[in-house]
Amino acid sequence: EPEIGRWVYVGDSTNDQAMFERFPLSVGVANLRHFAGQLQTWPAYLTERERGEGFAEVARALLAARARIA
Repeated sequence: EPEIGRWVYVGDSTNDQAMFERFPLSVGVANLRHFAGQLQTWPAYLTERERGEGFAEVARALLAARARIA
């Protein structure tokens, strides 16, 4: 599926593992570290901040990258 490489998946819980495995561009919010013992599949990247601030970190990074491309 060539389209899947155009999407970023962001998750913050153990139930996101299947998506982390499926999406090459996967981001985990930093609070995943609290579940380290329960995770078999990690995202490609982890944010520095936890919870909502971690999601905002991803959004800022994507917007900044988009601005550089435009």
